[in-house]
Amino acid sequence: MEKIKRHIKLILSGVIFTVVALGMVAFCFTSNGKAATQATDVQTTEEPPVKGGFPRNPGNDQKYLAAALVITEEELQAAQQEAMKAEIQDAVEQGLITQEQADEMLENGRGFHGFGFGKRGDNGENTSEEPTDPDSYLAEALGITVEELKAAREEARQAMLEEAIANGEITQEQVDLMEIRQSLSSYLNPMALQAEALGITEDELKAYRDERKSMEDILTAAGLTAEEYQEALQTAYEAAIAQAVSDGVITQEQADLFLANNEKGMPGL
Repeated sequence: MEKIKRHIKLILSGVIFTVVALGMVAFCFTSNGKAATQATDVQTTEEPPVKGGFPRNPGNDQKYLAAALVITEEELQAAQQEAMKAEIQDAVEQGLITQEQADEMLENGRGFHGFGFGKRGDNGENTSEEPTDPDSYLAEALGITVEELKAAREEARQAMLEEAIANGEITQEQVDLMEIRQSLSSYLNPMALQAEALGITEDELKAYRDERKSMEDILTAAGLTAEEYQEALQTAYEAAIAQAVSDGVITQEQADLFLANNEKGMPGL
């Protein structure tokens, strides 16, 4: 039960992750809208890729994923170990890590997943120009397809949330917000929205961050006041959600729910 509660807290923390990140730059200003005079670095948080584990997708929880796959937790753990070894071995053979590093990873039980290298074919050559989904290793160890594994993760995720709702650890509205947030993830890119609000490109914003420009300097270069920037960021944020509605990704009702519940989670907006 405590394990479930910890996982639920992690999931809920992700509900406002994106919108909080959107306000990180604007947070450099005081509550009355005056620009802070100290040199403050530009904060541009980009979403980490979703690879199927907590807190983005609780389908990795052993109990629920094993049940969705109709295998025991011990069988799942064995497959995960096999997958980890296969991925590390591929990394060694492709020169991405040394054998010494591989041995250390295996000794410490750390996998190499997430680096996105292509998987080798039968002839020993890389068969994919695109990064390989790390799930491919576990799927192979389980003897199923990547699509079947992803479906099992989703089934596990739903089962965990349903149990949490039944136990009173989370509400249906909170679950709905998580689903909406996941649907909006590609629309609420903090870097893109911040750049749009400033009237510059993402590359220019990244360059400002690399140069450790203060927010005051960036606003001066953009010809904006703190208040104008905050208004532009709010407009870009709401426009992105409206676009998701227009694209049929979420409904207007879902957009209204999301905006109402995240309004206070956006410092500086």
